Amino acid sequence: MNYTTLKVEVDTDPLGRGYAGMTNEEVATSLNVVDRTQTYTRFCSYRILADVLADAEYATVKGFLAATAQAGVDAGSSRVADMVAMLDKPCGDDGSTGGLDFGCDGVRAVMDLYASQTGDTATAAKVKALAENVVSRATELGLSRIAPAHVQRTKEI
Repeated sequence: MNYTTLKVEVDTDPLGRGYAGMTNEEVATSLNVVDRTQTYTRFCSYRILADVLADAEYATVKGFLAATAQAGVDAGSSRVADMVAMLDKPCGDDGSTGGLDFGCDGVRAVMDLYASQTGDTATAAKVKALAENVVSRATELGLSRIAPAHVQRTKEI
């Protein structure tokens, strides 16, 4: 157990969970509950999008990306045009042959742009979820499952 990391979390309560007013058991439960979305690297191609989206959703997303790339929208950069070209290529887990990393902030920002321009937040969320896991705060901090005794130990340090 990394008690330094746990102590900093409990002492500073960066998410405002209210650790100071909790028992050791409640702090442990709060840290172990699976309620945090964590983004990770995941390369995907149009094929993967087609697998997870309904036909109409897929057509709308693909059309939006093509139109956005052609219009040069995206803060004046050519990023979307480059993205579309990579989506057409088959990809492996490392992205060396193609695809896009749907955990990348830039790609996620384009899906946010899609949501804001189309009003289709559900499809944008579905696409972004390709590179998301729901984890506990403990996992997010790189800690194993927290027991009340671990919390007590941080108070003794």
